Amino acid sequence: MKFFHCVIKRFLHDQNYRQVGVLPRIFNPEEQKRINITGRSADDILERLIIWPGYEFRVQSLGHQFFLNVDTSTKFLQQQTVLDAINELKRQNYNNNEISKMLTPKSDDTMSTWS
Repeated sequence: MKFFHCVIKRFLHDQNYRQVGVLPRIFNPEEQKRINITGRSADDILERLIIWPGYEFRVQSLGHQFFLNVDTSTKFLQQQTVLDAINELKRQNYNNNEISKMLTPKSDDTMSTWS
C-alpha cells in the first residue's frame, strides 16, 4: 500500500503538484486562479483570493484488493487581512456602519460558522 502512495505522489510531484499539510492533499500552485471581490464599484477591491486546484487521495486494502479513492480538492488562500480590508474601505470613504455591514456575516449565511 505504501508503494502505491509513493508512486502516486511521485507522479503528481512530476506534474508540479505540491503536498500541503500532513494528509495526502496535493495542489498545483502553477494553475492558481486569482479572484477579486469588489465593493460598490469595480475599482473597490475588498478581498483578494488565490485558488489552487488539487487532489486528495487514499489507497486502501480490502483483503487482497487495493482501492484508490481520488477526490478533487481546492485550497483557498487569502492575500489580505481583515485590518487591510477595513483600512482599504476607509480609504474609499466608506463609513463605519457600511464597513460593519459588509464584513459581518448575515444571519441567513449558511457558510458562516459564527453564532
